Amino acid sequence: MLKVPAARRRGVLEEIVGLDPLDGEALILLGQHSNRNGDTERAVFYYERAANIEKYEADARVRHAQLLVGMGKYDEALPLLRKAQQLKPRDDVLKYMEQVERIAKPR
Repeated sequence: MLKVPAARRRGVLEEIVGLDPLDGEALILLGQHSNRNGDTERAVFYYERAANIEKYEADARVRHAQLLVGMGKYDEALPLLRKAQQLKPRDDVLKYMEQVERIAKPR
């Protein structure tokens, strides 16, 4: 597999979104890239944009919630997980949401 520098990957994804602003998959990938590089504000921006695209809303909400959980913002993550589960029920998301609920309760 060919290794592509992170900056180049971001550039390609930004080009894709420039050509097709409704490419939810590219928006989610940009969000993940931004989050990995410590730019959580930009990551949230991309996740929120992707969440406005019906086909990608559930996945974008889960990614956004994961970012918030990583920051210890469990109460903010839960509504995103609940909405994602409502839109696209999945066992793994349900289990994750239950774990986040257990962590958030004692707080």
